[in-house]
Amino acid sequence: MDSRTKIETLLRVLHPEWGADERVDWTAVEAHLSTPLPADYRDFMAVYGGGCIDDLIVLPPLVSGNDWQASSTSHTVGFRELWTMDGGVPGVKLGADRVLPWGSGCNANELGWQMTRPNRDQWPVIVWRRHEDPHLALFD
Repeated sequence: MDSRTKIETLLRVLHPEWGADERVDWTAVEAHLSTPLPADYRDFMAVYGGGCIDDLIVLPPLVSGNDWQASSTSHTVGFRELWTMDGGVPGVKLGADRVLPWGSGCNANELGWQMTRPNRDQWPVIVWRRHEDPHLALFD
């Protein structure tokens, strides 16, 4: 299933009530991050924008100027500190510079990508789980 089909499926159950007016300048994002982001995230941002879905905050890539200062870039330092503090995902030898956050939970669980594959659409998701041991888990 491609990312567009996934968004069409999501639209059946989650109305894009407030995100339709948000537009991401992907050229600015790629210049700031030095990498393009996964297609499913870009498609999601095009329909929903950043914000809360129940207890999950989907971070926009850059601070958006809409008085909401959360973004992937503003959460990067903290997410990478968690990676370093916990020694990364067990069995994965990877520096903190290869992880990037894309979401945060009100329950202090954090979500990001492991930026290790040449195809960004195949980046595994990393979850930092506050009440689990080990804290970090990888979902491929």
